[in-house]
Amino acid sequence: KTYTTSGVLDRLAAELFVEDGAVSVSVLCYEIAGARGGREAVFDLLAERKSVKCLTGEDGRVHVCGAQVIQCSSTEQLRNTFADALKCRSSESTERNDASSRSHAIVELQVGFPGRPELSGGVLRVVDLAGSERNFETQMHTRQMAERGGHINYSLLMLKECARIMHLNRQRLEEGGAKPQHVPFRSSTLTHLLRCCFEDESHRTAVVATLSPSPVDVEHSLNTLQHVSMMRASRASGWRGTNPSASAVHAEAVDSL
Repeated sequence: KTYTTSGVLDRLAAELFVEDGAVSVSVLCYEIAGARGGREAVFDLLAERKSVKCLTGEDGRVHVCGAQVIQCSSTEQLRNTFADALKCRSSESTERNDASSRSHAIVELQVGFPGRPELSGGVLRVVDLAGSERNFETQMHTRQMAERGGHINYSLLMLKECARIMHLNRQRLEEGGAKPQHVPFRSSTLTHLLRCCFEDESHRTAVVATLSPSPVDVEHSLNTLQHVSMMRASRASGWRGTNPSASAVHAEAVDSL
């Protein structure tokens, strides 16, 4: 996942500055990770992991408050900013990988178009989720590593749960059924931050899933496909009838394997 994310950021840096002065880019980089006391916290990767706040603004959107913002005016400057930030990301050696990400990293780009009032600009977030951990891969973990792993697994579980309930609500709406079930976006910082990805019809979201070609990982690859399919089917725009069901998306993905 991190390898793919790095490639995406590299391409973004090259394509945003095709014309000199045509685009203004402001960058925030932060991570969601476990903190002392068993809490989940947000850390600014551009300010030596200073703790910052994730709060809902007057516009109803969730913002990271107190994080350092860097203005970039060239491809090289933007790439260097990405590299500096990701060097500070939490990582540890595990049974599975020598350097495993211990946090969810978010790169937020605020893009504007100076001199082009007809273009409103916008915000682009690139999110690199930490992988969930299986019990047999955590036998050598310290207590601190286990706590961080617990935060990662819980936040990923809540992301899946929000997708599942959104999909269920969509099915109920199409069938003219019961009142929609509450979606627990505030159950974790990750889902609180990504709420607009589910609910805002104008928000375009792309999900890149990592699958393994190894036979021992078949169960986990199928599980990944199932949840990604549910996320695709649960998008707010699909409530008005054009998105396929999660089962149809999942069957198509499995057949392609």
